[in-house]
Formats: sequence, structure tokens, C-alpha cells
Amino acid sequence: MVVSEAELRALAEEELAAACSLSFAELSRITPWGDGHRGFSPSGVEVEFERRYLWADQPDAILVEVEVRCPPDNPTTGAEARRIVRKG
Repeated sequence: MVVSEAELRALAEEELAAACSLSFAELSRITPWGDGHRGFSPSGVEVEFERRYLWADQPDAILVEVEVRCPPDNPTTGAEARRIVRKG
């Protein structure tokens, strides 16, 4: 089974919203940090999720990145989403 690019983008945006649900203070305590896990797309295909929390090049800002991709045995490409979370 193949996951569409649109489904991967939607999953990345959904995971980004969850990743950015923390306050700046909470994010600053875990930055820099990243993790990954496997889950399933709505169509039932196994996908890998990766989150990255990095200090942005701007003062008092954290770059939150999310990547969703199919495991290596599936040729479908992945999708990324990112957002800058600012203090205040």
C-alpha cells in the first residue's frame, strides 16, 4: 500500500501542531532535543515520525521541525513541517 504525498503532509502538520502545543518555557527546557517513533497513517500504512526542537537563529525562538516518512522498505517519500515558537 502507498501513502499519498497529501496524506504525509497532513500527518506532518498534525504532528507539528502537537509538538507546538507546549509553551515556550516548556520547550526551552527540552531544547535541543529530538525523538522518533513509528505509527500508522489513516490509510493503515506504517510511517515514521521524527520531531526536532532546535534553537532558532533569532533571539528567544525555538525551531520545531517534524518529518513524516515511510520506513525504508516503502519507496514513498516523506513530508516535513516546521514552525518557529517565540517567547511571549
